[in-house]
Formats: sequence, structure tokens, C-alpha cells
Amino acid sequence: MTTQETAKALYLEVEGTKYAYRVIGNASGDSPPLLVLNHVRSTIDTWDPWIINNLTANGRQLITYDYAGLGIAVAILRLLTLDAPDVVRKLVLAGTDPSFGPDLERPMNEVQSTVFNPTPGMPTIQAFFLSFTTGDEGVAWFNRSISSRTDAAGKDGEPDIALFTTGEDLVNFTQAYLTWDADPVPYALLQSIQKYALVTNGDNDLIVPTKNSYVLARQLPRANFVMFPSSGHGHLFQYAGHYTKLVREFLDGKLPIAPFSSGSVPAFGSYGQYNQEL
Repeated sequence: MTTQETAKALYLEVEGTKYAYRVIGNASGDSPPLLVLNHVRSTIDTWDPWIINNLTANGRQLITYDYAGLGIAVAILRLLTLDAPDVVRKLVLAGTDPSFGPDLERPMNEVQSTVFNPTPGMPTIQAFFLSFTTGDEGVAWFNRSISSRTDAAGKDGEPDIALFTTGEDLVNFTQAYLTWDADPVPYALLQSIQKYALVTNGDNDLIVPTKNSYVLARQLPRANFVMFPSSGHGHLFQYAGHYTKLVREFLDGKLPIAPFSSGSVPAFGSYGQYNQEL
């Protein structure tokens, strides 16, 4: 079975633009494939293997897709659902918010500057993880994410590792994101999305204020909202084992949607317990 570390890059050309993707895991007739889009400024090379490999452990096939090599997953997913509802069954949205709309909080300017800094480093890790409680875990996530493709990169036709969007691409991406974020139309259209959704965040997200994720879930007619303790934007990486179990249960129809539900992960157990293979 292929993994984040071993899957080959595949390519699709559309109207002169070449897109990269990988197919990971084994296909199962009972489980539709899951299209996964990575976080801001990331690529298919920097997926956390704890997330990818846990999601494929029970026979679900994943497609990691390098859409323009940027990383603005949640905006793309919601627009895809609006434009092509027949190809989307369920939505999993982590650490995200709507575009411009009522009841939203803006992140601190210094946090935004850190996220879009041309050279990601320790401040970026601290923006994803609450440094005063999970600094070591944040460094571990960063290291395993940027190194998962080390053994395969540049061999047998595989490209070198593409880490984070920088330079002119970052400038263009930032402008595109700010334009989308200021547009009130996507917010207004959220209530027309008749798809089951799982929305998650940490209880103290510095990049996307946690309140905004709750507002997003309330705007989606069929949403679950789950909040993780002592965590922030990187809650899914911090609690990879628990998070991937939750996603699998949601995709398999084992979570309540009534039509809106919310809950929190209890703050007990060790970091290792939350991240064991589930």
C-alpha cells in the first residue's frame, strides 16, 4: 500500500496548466476516495504523514492535489461544493472560517505577518501550535512534514521536494486570498450548501480565531463542530490520532448531525495517547 512517503507523483494537464497529485492507499468499494488539500502555503510534499497514513489505514484511498502549489484548501473546497455539488459528498474543514461576514474576528496583524513571512520558521510553528504548551510537538510536526518525502525525492522520476510557496507566487497568492476574504458573497452562499460537514479547530487558534470556525459551522446547514483542547490552528497535527479517527467516523456516517451539532474533545490523556494509531 502506498503512503505519504512512497506514493508517486502523477500529473494532469488542463488548458495548458499542469497539476500534480498523488493517489495514496488502497481503493475500497465501500469507501469513496477522499480528496485532501493542504494548509496555507503548503504542497503535496509537506503533508503530515501522521494524518495521511492514519486516514488510509482502514482502506480509504486519498488523493492529495497540488492546486497551483499554494494551499488555501478550505476556500477552494467550499467553492467547489457550490460550483459542482454533484461531485462532493461530504466536507471536512479544519481551522478555517468564512469570507467576510458578521460576527467574525480578525487575527492579530503580527500573526498574519508571520503566516505570510517569505521564510517560514519557528514563528510559523508557534502560530500553528500554542508554543507555551506544545512547542516540542510543533517542531516535531514541522520536521516530519518537510522530511516525509526525503527518501523518494529526486529518484525514479520523482521531483525534488517543494516546500512552501515563496517569492512572486506568494505575493500573488496573498492578493488572491485577501480579495476572496473581503468578498461577502461566499459567506452569504454558505447556507445553500446542503452537504454534511465536519468543522474542527483548537480552542485558541491564533491564525483563524476559533470563534470564526464556530460561525462557519453555524452557517452550514448540516455541520458538526468539534473543538480540541489546549491547541490552535495545528490541532489536527497535534492530535493526529484522535483527529483522523474522528474524520473516519464522520465519513462513515457515525457522527450525529441534527442538523447542527457541536462538542469538544475532553482534555485528558497524554500527547502520545492522542496520537497513537487508531
